[in-house]
Amino acid sequence: MGVNCILVAPGKIPRQSSDKIKTDKRDAIKLARLMRSGDLESIHVLGEEDEAVRDYLRSRDSLRLDLGRNRQR
Repeated sequence: MGVNCILVAPGKIPRQSSDKIKTDKRDAIKLARLMRSGDLESIHVLGEEDEAVRDYLRSRDSLRLDLGRNRQR
């Protein structure tokens, strides 16, 4: 369709203390300005295989830490 779409983590969107009033219109204008100025950073969504590898590595690290704790007892 020719539409460029990026994902942005909500925590990475710069905010000012004066941004008290939130409406869809204000949010859209703010996001458009940030996109134009290049201040928004896109994120990468992991595929199923990458997510499986990440889960495996987390489990392995958790098991390794548990084994180390048990040895210290």
